[in-house]
Amino acid sequence: MKRTLKLAVFATAVAVLAGCTSEGPTKGSLVPDFEVKALAGAKPTKVSDLKGKVVVLDFWATYCGPCRESMPELAEMYKELKPKGMEVMSITTEPRDLVSSFAQRAPFNLPYYLDSFNLANSRLDITSLPTTVVVDRTGKIVFRETGYGGSLKELREAVEKAL
Repeated sequence: MKRTLKLAVFATAVAVLAGCTSEGPTKGSLVPDFEVKALAGAKPTKVSDLKGKVVVLDFWATYCGPCRESMPELAEMYKELKPKGMEVMSITTEPRDLVSSFAQRAPFNLPYYLDSFNLANSRLDITSLPTTVVVDRTGKIVFRETGYGGSLKELREAVEKAL
């Protein structure tokens, strides 16, 4: 009984400490590989498939006001910088039909991806929306930000520097 209790206390302490110290991959670390499904395609995409490009991982949801507010500026940046090697993966855990309906009504053009199994979100330890991560051409994280303050100036600077 005492041994079982000690093990339970130890396991709980480890779990609590792991949760408190877990920040996910940070600037300078390699992005963990994950696979998501494109809304517009049947074939899954891995983030490693885009190695050699600068990739903006945009974690969002249809119910997230700041996420929707940032999308027009992100779409404009994508349109402008895609010819230079920028890619965007707008990733959500929401159902396909909801995202499809949103995408049809949205006045901007972004590539939407479905993280149905929460793989990308868990591998990057996404706990708040919006969260934006920039991955350079070598696969390293060069920018990570949570929230949207009305401008994507720092994001643009990080992308342009990585290009």
